[in-house]
Amino acid sequence: MIAPRMASFQDDTAVTPAEEGRFGCTIDPSWWVHYHRAPKPGPAEAEALPEREGRNVTFAHVRLSQEGRTFAVAQAVLAMHLRRPLPRPGDWVLGRYFTRTVGDGLLEEDAELFDTDGQLLAQSRQLALAR
Repeated sequence: MIAPRMASFQDDTAVTPAEEGRFGCTIDPSWWVHYHRAPKPGPAEAEALPEREGRNVTFAHVRLSQEGRTFAVAQAVLAMHLRRPLPRPGDWVLGRYFTRTVGDGLLEEDAELFDTDGQLLAQSRQLALAR
């Protein structure tokens, strides 16, 4: 007997860079949310469009489309709060991203960045409206 495949959010929602600001993705019904227009399972495109970029805050939206039709738009305000100086070029940084709230067309995502010593460098929070 073959065990059923466990859904992997990371694998099922992965994107691949296409060109500047555009990414290829695959719509998997296991992870559907409330879309403006229902997509079909299969290939799709995500386009990230910054509206205004500042030193600590960026306003942007992401458009998800398939076969030339837009079926989801997420608007976001991205804010980064530095806790320590950034590491030197070439040093690695560990990022931890998590979402606690998704529903009714809204999502919240938090991020933490750590240096090689495990010290917190920065925190960010994204609040997005999906319509």
